[in-house]
Amino acid sequence: TSDGYVVKLAKNEKGLAQNGVESSPGLRSKYINGALHSCPNDSWILAEKAEDLKMEEFEKLTGLSFEDFGEAISYGLRHLSSNKDKKKPENFEKISQNEFYKDIYRAGNQFNLLPGDLDRISSYKKIKDRVVLVDAGLTREIYDEFYKKKKKDSQSKSSKKSSNKTNKS
Repeated sequence: TSDGYVVKLAKNEKGLAQNGVESSPGLRSKYINGALHSCPNDSWILAEKAEDLKMEEFEKLTGLSFEDFGEAISYGLRHLSSNKDKKKPENFEKISQNEFYKDIYRAGNQFNLLPGDLDRISSYKKIKDRVVLVDAGLTREIYDEFYKKKKKDSQSKSSKKSSNKTNKS
């Protein structure tokens, strides 16, 4: 909207589920652009408008390079992903003491947010001189319900196609 807010509309069941997570009161913090208002059925949420963010700005505003932050958050939340054997970054101890890291880690751990979304620069924007997470709806549960099955279905379809080609030979 022109008054400094954005409306996130859910297009499907996945969107409703993700809006439901993003509208959770516990997900609000200084570094998370949580929902200010939402529809009871989560078909829309209202959030503060945020501006695009470059990696250089991320580092200036958080004190962390985005690459280091991404590696650290992926390692810190590895128990939520399929990459459980991720190696500990060399500077993990230092990064894990950073206020921004701690807040994103807390939210990720509390809401089972997948590190694969949290380690993408596109998931972050800025409001004034503050970096905020704007895409916080993909939890382990939502992934398992809406994305994992779809991935398995497409893999089994492609393996059936290859076996059909083999059988036709």
